[in-house]
Amino acid sequence: MKLYLAYKYKKTRDKDLLKKDLEKLSKPLESEGHTVFLLGRDVQKWGKAKVDHIKNVTVIVNNIKRSDVLVAYVNSRVFSFGLAFEFLVGKLLGKKILLANKKGMGTSFYNIFCSKKVDFEDVDDLSKLLPALLTQI
Repeated sequence: MKLYLAYKYKKTRDKDLLKKDLEKLSKPLESEGHTVFLLGRDVQKWGKAKVDHIKNVTVIVNNIKRSDVLVAYVNSRVFSFGLAFEFLVGKLLGKKILLANKKGMGTSFYNIFCSKKVDFEDVDDLSKLLPALLTQI
């Protein structure tokens, strides 16, 4: 299965922790044969490659098109326009959207767009839940 992993980046304070968390989520899925697209890793090389916003939008839309499921990782109460954009693109393209919401983050905006929602305690918890959830979506 091809997965697009969407997440909030710009206003995230600890970007190194975010990177580690995203790797914790993607590696087990990739080891099971899934293809996981992460914009920061695959295009921007975790901040080492400078890519303009217009190119990012093109890459995002194309990779959501190619994906079977958009997995939205929400770990903050701070609204993200980028994540909202990815949700809307996924919805417009008719993609299944799995909302992975850290408990207590309140994501009413995202709830209306998702096909399935899971609340998780921490990234280790979520990484264990994701494979089974993907078979249910």
